[in-house]
Amino acid sequence: MEMDLTQAVQQNLLNTDRCLVCVQVAELSTWAKTSRILALVHHQGEYGLFIFAIDKSPVATASDLSLKAVVGIDAAVVCDVSSPLGIVEADLEFKIVKHDCTYTFEMSIGQECNTFVAEFYRVLQSCHEQYGDGTLDFSWVKPYGGEEIRGSSQAQGNQPHSHVSLSKATGNSASTFYTFEDNFQTSVPDASLKKSSALPAMASGGNLRQKLEREVTPLLRHSSLDMMGSRDGIIKRVMETREDEYTDIQTFRVFTGTWNVNGQPASVALQAWLAGDDEPPDMYAVGFQELDLSKEAFLFNDSPREDEWLQAVTNALHRGATYTLVRTIRLVGMMLVTYVAEPLRERVIEVAAETVGTGIMGKMGNKGGVAVRFLLHNTSLCVVNAHLAAHTDDCERRNQDHADICERLRFARFDPPLPIWQHDVVLWIGDLNYRLDQLAYDQVMLLMEKGAFAKLLEYDQLYTQKKKGRAFKTYEEGPITFRPTYKFDPGSDTYDTSEKCRVPAWCDRVLWKGQHVKQLTYRSHPTLMISDHKPVSALFDVGVKVVDVVKFKRVYEELMKQLDKLENEYLPQVTLDTMEIDFDRVAFVEPAAQYLIVANTGQVPVEFEFIRKPNDAGYCKPWLSISPYKDYIMPGEKRDVKLEVYVKAAMAARLNAGDDRIDDILVLHLHGGKDIFVTVGGRYVPSCFGASLQALCSMPTPLREVPVAQLVDLGSPETPAAAAAADAPYDIPKEIWSMLNHLYEFGVQEGSLFQQPGLPSEILQIRDVLDTGIADSLPGSVHSVAEALLMFLEALPDPVVPYSHYQQCIDRSRDVTACEQLVAAFPPCHSNVFRYLMAFLRTVLYFVDRNKSDVMESLALMFGSILLRAPPGVEPTLPPRMLDNCKATFVTNFITE
Repeated sequence: MEMDLTQAVQQNLLNTDRCLVCVQVAELSTWAKTSRILALVHHQGEYGLFIFAIDKSPVATASDLSLKAVVGIDAAVVCDVSSPLGIVEADLEFKIVKHDCTYTFEMSIGQECNTFVAEFYRVLQSCHEQYGDGTLDFSWVKPYGGEEIRGSSQAQGNQPHSHVSLSKATGNSASTFYTFEDNFQTSVPDASLKKSSALPAMASGGNLRQKLEREVTPLLRHSSLDMMGSRDGIIKRVMETREDEYTDIQTFRVFTGTWNVNGQPASVALQAWLAGDDEPPDMYAVGFQELDLSKEAFLFNDSPREDEWLQAVTNALHRGATYTLVRTIRLVGMMLVTYVAEPLRERVIEVAAETVGTGIMGKMGNKGGVAVRFLLHNTSLCVVNAHLAAHTDDCERRNQDHADICERLRFARFDPPLPIWQHDVVLWIGDLNYRLDQLAYDQVMLLMEKGAFAKLLEYDQLYTQKKKGRAFKTYEEGPITFRPTYKFDPGSDTYDTSEKCRVPAWCDRVLWKGQHVKQLTYRSHPTLMISDHKPVSALFDVGVKVVDVVKFKRVYEELMKQLDKLENEYLPQVTLDTMEIDFDRVAFVEPAAQYLIVANTGQVPVEFEFIRKPNDAGYCKPWLSISPYKDYIMPGEKRDVKLEVYVKAAMAARLNAGDDRIDDILVLHLHGGKDIFVTVGGRYVPSCFGASLQALCSMPTPLREVPVAQLVDLGSPETPAAAAAADAPYDIPKEIWSMLNHLYEFGVQEGSLFQQPGLPSEILQIRDVLDTGIADSLPGSVHSVAEALLMFLEALPDPVVPYSHYQQCIDRSRDVTACEQLVAAFPPCHSNVFRYLMAFLRTVLYFVDRNKSDVMESLALMFGSILLRAPPGVEPTLPPRMLDNCKATFVTNFITE
């Protein structure tokens, strides 16, 4: 009778040691494969990898195993997990390197393999966090046969690595990127369901997870991510171009759903929404908006509603199948939950999730998007759940939110970070908030009664914006045959009867792009009535590329022969359309982009990469971004490389002061070839954004009229000009006065001031007016002026609370008297600005009719984070949330009546 392997291993261990997990593998040597058992063993906080030989198969007793080697797990251990054929269906190679010894094993993909790899990396991370780069003596293994047993090397020509990696460093292989995000939960529905366990993000610079994310470069389909070696990456890219020769299309059913729940608890059954079809789907992607409207969710991203809605969804999944939770991701009130049917769990890899806030300052997460992506067989899928800007008149803001999500949401675990568009299939769901234009409430109700949805949709903002190419240009949407899903009286099926009487609209939508996607249904679910929105669902048949291993091997071997011949005869060669990029005029928060065309004029595929110069921190300066900064180009093809300049708040002061300039030299490296140098230049236009308070207080004229040399002198505390600032004509900068005066006059009674973002185009106009003084009043909405004020304060080279006083203000934030004394000790211009800002915030709070305490806390946190900034290079002494509370408390002392 066959014995359980874990039990057999445990009986070979001492009582002080415990087998955590084990798996049967094949050890690879030069000429043969030998059956082995790998066991992960725990001993009083230390771990070892025990390698057993199988003396008799099947294993019937503990004596059928014999210990061959022990590898003590510490910082010296390096592990690679890879698929030799570069496909998901192939067996895995599991390689362990320690010092001068290498063991290579072959594992069959399955639950045991996944569990072992996941547990091994959990232990490896734990060892790095606990022991850092130190090594252990592993004296506890002596009873098993002496010192730590390393056994004979199976190096096979591979050199030990210098860092922990999840991907194979050499050889013709494709990496399988294993983290806990790739290991799903137990089957659901299950009342004991827990969240997907992902490796936690740590703050420590020596954390293993950060090393993995920083140093590992996983091989990913349709992306330029493999930098393990030029040959491997080129093979991967060419194989992708011939994908049709070795893949077959298999159809899977995908359910997508979206619901703005208006902060309501999960008090209703969801089967009518999630499980109303006869056939169970193969995959679920369920998105929520306004999951939690509390101040804790908005300010700290904490919410108990996440668990209750997750459980509600789990309980409502189709009973015709068993599902596995892939990933949950939440940002404030936006949450996305993804599941796959149990048979697919081992075909889903490379799971990643990201969030982007598009609220004020591009940071607040009350609006924005959350996304999950993964590889199913050989097709990459990305699901985005978005909540865009509200209000009928803010269509342009919605378009901007969509553009920001597309531009800024990148899956950072890949190198370079992977954008949304670089997936085979994208499903975009959410409360997109597009409304009906030019129609009154009564007109909409009349057309709805007639069932004239096609006529109504002529006035739908999303339809018109798509048609004009301003948003979702490349996405498709199925025919809408259901009534508008917003706005209802909560608890009813009646459209808004409140005083505002909002015009009904199709706010809640599902769109998609990609090949082999067929929408089967698109509907709303009006029986769910706890919110002012109705949930929406769409069912798809998605064609997924499944690898035929036999065909893959044939194409792969053919390619290898061709590449061997080409590499022996040709060197990589490219031609650039220019060697100099001139951005001309560059201004604060005004993006400027140019393209560099890189053409492969040689006979072999080329891998290029922009690399950093010696003593430089990165491959380009912080104000410049390059996309893609590394990629592959096939012979006869070209790549348009986007170079974009964008000066943020943190960069403005150095450019204003002349400590930095818009110039750089880029090094474009061809793997296996030469380096090419590209120069980047431009002229930065000084701005009051990034100028010091003392300089601005001493300028009687707009900044653009001040010579640059004088501006630099005024910004330096060591110059005579700065000393003369004590006699400055202004107590506070005229620019701050202009913005606050405008908000006093037009914005203090606006309920969402400092909560709703402004428009970038209006912020640029406000900047120009402040810099030139060409207009007597500020352009744009009060929200744009409010965001411009925050950006102005964030760009100050020395914050309103001076660096010299920062720590004292944090330490004594709860002592009101001490805080008053500290502000009195600020330099005059800093003290004046602080008091003026606090007086303004008191006025804002005076006009708040309800939830005044929540608004006060929100304003205190926002202004606290901007006014009190730690000096550069100073590490925080408090946890982030406690530090934020100290900053908010300091501000609250001055805005409480």
